[in-house]
Amino acid sequence: MKTVGEILKQVRTDQGISVATVAAQTKIQIKYLRALEENKFDKLPAAAFVKGFVRAYARVIGKDPEGLLAIFRRDYDQNERGEIVPRGLVMGMPKKWRWTPTVTMVGVAVMVMTIFGAYLVFQLRTLSRPPILEVTAPTENAKVSRNVAVTGKSDRDATVTVNSKPLVVSDRGEWSETVLLSAGEHTLTIKATARNGKTRVVQRTVVVE
Repeated sequence: MKTVGEILKQVRTDQGISVATVAAQTKIQIKYLRALEENKFDKLPAAAFVKGFVRAYARVIGKDPEGLLAIFRRDYDQNERGEIVPRGLVMGMPKKWRWTPTVTMVGVAVMVMTIFGAYLVFQLRTLSRPPILEVTAPTENAKVSRNVAVTGKSDRDATVTVNSKPLVVSDRGEWSETVLLSAGEHTLTIKATARNGKTRVVQRTVVVE
């Protein structure tokens, strides 16, 4: 089925009438007449004006205005803003978004839930991981004296031992111990145990000269 624009254009060309002639007799701009003929309704003004265009155009070419308007209404409708849209799409046109108190409350609720969720994830990861254990001294295979300074860092609530001897961990997570060793090669075992029972072990081999 032909649209109203296609019918108008065909009748006009069959009668040898130019678009300029229609524009002169209807006082409608040529760009609007061409948009009407080519079904480019996004280039046209509101639906009320377009219906007037159809009536005026129909009179110039000797067609029944009401019959053409019936075809127009068959194929097209208008949305809330008065714009022409293909029939059946009016209900699907999105409404203009507005900021309301409800939107604010929903936004705040989503933000709070996101922060709370991130906090829970952080806590779960903290509770499930082994403690941090950094041994800053001695280095591996270091040559040392009999009094070996063992230092490092861990979680401040972790229990740290050197060769099974418990150490005092500061609020900053730092700890230190001096171990007396005999001459020869020794292995120092440093162990950190978190409150969740997870452990981390670092061993250092040293040579006492």
